[in-house]
Amino acid sequence: MKSVADTGRSDDLSFVVLKGKAGGGFDYWNVESTGDYSADCELGRRLGVEYLEYIGLHPTNGNVSLLGCIVDSMMARRREPHTSYGRHATGVEIAFLATVNGYAMATSKVVTDQDA
Repeated sequence: MKSVADTGRSDDLSFVVLKGKAGGGFDYWNVESTGDYSADCELGRRLGVEYLEYIGLHPTNGNVSLLGCIVDSMMARRREPHTSYGRHATGVEIAFLATVNGYAMATSKVVTDQDA
């Protein structure tokens, strides 16, 4: 797993890669399931924390839509017939999103309490 560099480009994330095809762009979820649910969940949690640290370091207008791009790539990858899970999310995606959601809930609680 590559470490997050400090360039502010989304491909600094270990799971984001440049596409090699015409049209370019990024594959925002270049992650394979191990087939072991527990190992996948651990990987998903690590990637979730990596993402959260990255957006904390780079709170840019471009990164406002980064989570949507990641989820879109997740959905595209899991629709591919070569995965053993068919059209279902693996532990990697489930744990990644649960990690991000946990931080979102905690942040929302702080903001809500400040507004009260």
